[in-house]
Formats: sequence, structure tokens, C-alpha cells
Amino acid sequence: TPALEGLLEAFYARPQGVPTLFVARALTGQARTRALAHELVHALQDHEHALLRRLADEADGSDRRSALHALAEADALAVVQRLGLVAGEVVRSPPDIPAVLLRSLEAPYRDGQTLVAQALEEGGFRAVDRWLRTPPASTHALLHPRASDEPSLLLPEFPAPEAGWQRSYTDVLGEQSLRVLLEEAEPLRAAELAA
Repeated sequence: TPALEGLLEAFYARPQGVPTLFVARALTGQARTRALAHELVHALQDHEHALLRRLADEADGSDRRSALHALAEADALAVVQRLGLVAGEVVRSPPDIPAVLLRSLEAPYRDGQTLVAQALEEGGFRAVDRWLRTPPASTHALLHPRASDEPSLLLPEFPAPEAGWQRSYTDVLGEQSLRVLLEEAEPLRAAELAA
């Protein structure tokens, strides 16, 4: 939608298999340099860890892909910070889209920061690369990297209501998505309840 496109400053993609960085023409100066550095990190992640293919892999559940996405964004933010290209807080009027959608777009940029900070402290960017090679199995594992055990994700089998029906889609609504939804009704307790 045009409202969502208005939020986009830059992105990395592979049209026809060609690694490409896209940057909004209106972005200039240090903001442009920062955006290019951030997206270049994604290009390097894609080269080294097949990032785009893994993020598009429908065989992996969306919660697992969300954990990888958050890790990739936190890595890019950490590189930009190390380069001294950190932005001041930019306040833009929110577009005319639901708040829950805005929060879901922001979540990947903040949810991997704790894990990446711990990895940088323990082993630098090589440690972050190890996480990118073998990311957390869920957003719960991403958000609670020191938790002893991953909760059981065994889903009960739900039979079709009758012979004319078949299951067409199954996925996991992980902790990150659940928190984003709960923030609508319980903003102060959403993280606790989702965990």
C-alpha cells in the first residue's frame, strides 16, 4: 500500500538474482549513508548465509523466520552503530495504517538487539555469524536466549470436520507476533503475557 511504501527508506533485494540495494531518492546525507550501510550488511548476510532464501522458505514456520529476521536486523543495526552512523530519533507522523501493523513492522528492529549485544560481548561479529548460521528456533528463544529449555511446540492434530474438508495451512503464532497483538489491549503486560 502507499502508506507502507512511504515508511520504506531503503531495502536489499535480488531482482532476477542480481544483488541490489534500493534507496529512496529523498534520502540524503548521513541518513543515506546509514541506510546504505544497513542494507549492505543485509547483502553480505545474504551472500554468506543465504538470508533472502531462508526468509522466504515457506517450509520454515513464520515464527522461525521472524527470529532470523530480527537477528538480521539487529546485526545490521549493530554494524551501523559501530560505524558511528547512529541516527537521532526521527519523528514522523504515523501513516494511516493500523497501529498493530506498525508495531509488527517495528518488532524485528528491536527484538534481536539483546541477543546480538550478548553475542558481540562474548565473541564479536563472528559470534553473531554463528547465530545467523543457526538462528534461534523461535522468537521465544530469540527473546529469552538464556532460558534453559525451549517450551514444547507440539501442536495437537485437529482432524478435518468431515470428509469434504482438508487442512490447507498451518503455522505457529510465536511470542513476537502474540506480543504485538496483545499490545493492542494490554500494552503494559503484553511482553509478560506473550512469554
